[in-house]
Amino acid sequence: MAQNKSNGISLANIIATIGIVLLLVFLFLGYFYSGDNLGIAILKAAAWTAGFGILLWLLIKAKTADTDLLKWRIIEGILLFLYIVIAALSSNKVARFATIYASSGELKAAATEDLSLIRQSIQKFQSTENAALTNTITGLELAAQGESTDQLMEFVDANGFELTPASIANFKDKWQDRIENVTDQAQSSFYDAWEDELERCTEQIQSWSVLKIPEAANAMKGLGPQVSAKLEEVSATLPFPVIHKNEADVSDIVKNHEPNQYPIATTFAERFSDMSSYSIIGVAICIVLHLMVLFNYIVAYRTKRNRIKRNSIPVNDGGMSI
Repeated sequence: MAQNKSNGISLANIIATIGIVLLLVFLFLGYFYSGDNLGIAILKAAAWTAGFGILLWLLIKAKTADTDLLKWRIIEGILLFLYIVIAALSSNKVARFATIYASSGELKAAATEDLSLIRQSIQKFQSTENAALTNTITGLELAAQGESTDQLMEFVDANGFELTPASIANFKDKWQDRIENVTDQAQSSFYDAWEDELERCTEQIQSWSVLKIPEAANAMKGLGPQVSAKLEEVSATLPFPVIHKNEADVSDIVKNHEPNQYPIATTFAERFSDMSSYSIIGVAICIVLHLMVLFNYIVAYRTKRNRIKRNSIPVNDGGMSI
């Protein structure tokens, strides 16, 4: 009988230990998936887990107490109520990782769509602005064969080239390169950096690496607006006027380049951050983990009677001696 009891307690210790470790992991991932950085998420998870561990120890102590039973039963009830309250308060973090992981298919599809939208916007910028450049080059080539207005010549001088085939070709090559590399007025190119970021996010999303998903969500949250703003900024500075010959057969600027808009409406980062922490699977895992933590307390032996203390001093109750 004693051997069975010992084995039962050992098994309970193992289950409770596994429960506490898993609770620590799920709390950490819950905070990490809620926007906290790695260090802060670890500290918060450790603090909650330490609290649950202390409450478990106190609950077992109260349940197995063999003196002042009424006092310890009251303390036990208070501790159990406190444990349930704290478990409920932290349940959204425990359940969050499970809920997000269970929705990985939906989130992965949204992230893949966002990455595609960003790439499409870059490609649209390149094709649209290259088309505008081609129209400008056509006008310049025609202008090189005849007369041009002062306005057109001022444009040519301001951009550092001449109305000759070779100079026009150099102008075309220069701006084609800047369009392909999304180069702004400060001579900073963004295309390669964006491609590297898109590739990194794609790998993280496709592999659905547990510790990399929040990083991918944060990166994509900023990447969409950044790409959109920079494409529109560069478009607004491109010197691609529309050039036609007027009635006098003189080449002139009909209108200046009109900046294009490149909006990018992404949804993955918003879905990731706004997704409810609670789901059937998330709540179920939360309950199972706490039952595992409390298993040692649940199977602990409850004292039914007060223990008579050894060497206790008899109290004279005024009774009659026989």
